[in-house]
Amino acid sequence: MLPNQPEKLEDMRKRLPAALSCVYNAEDIERGVGQRPGEKRQHVFDFEDGIRCIASLDRQPDGHIYLHMSFSTIDWHGQSLPAFFARVEQIPVDFWPDTILLAVQQFMTPRAVHVIYDPPHDWKRFYEVCAGTPKTASSAG
Repeated sequence: MLPNQPEKLEDMRKRLPAALSCVYNAEDIERGVGQRPGEKRQHVFDFEDGIRCIASLDRQPDGHIYLHMSFSTIDWHGQSLPAFFARVEQIPVDFWPDTILLAVQQFMTPRAVHVIYDPPHDWKRFYEVCAGTPKTASSAG
């Protein structure tokens, strides 16, 4: 796990293009092939309130590309669940205030909440924040 490095929101928004510059194969990640996005600093966003967000683009077995965001906290005992889930809802809005993201799946693992978002209807506008169309990359890259 990467060390916690809190940043201001404006600095994180500047790093979003790097986080979404490549597409991971979701099946490779599930099989443990290569590095997970959370093992690469470009995908990890640490907030001053202890919330960690990991953002990546994942290609699912059906071929569609989805925005995958996972959320965790450095202190599960000190963070109230309602406050945590409110932050899970707010962070994507903070990252892309002019874009409506539709969550199509949400699930929990022992250490995180994962939200899979459908691609925005206006990919061009979304990628203006993300500096261009992402490249397909192996998860080992």
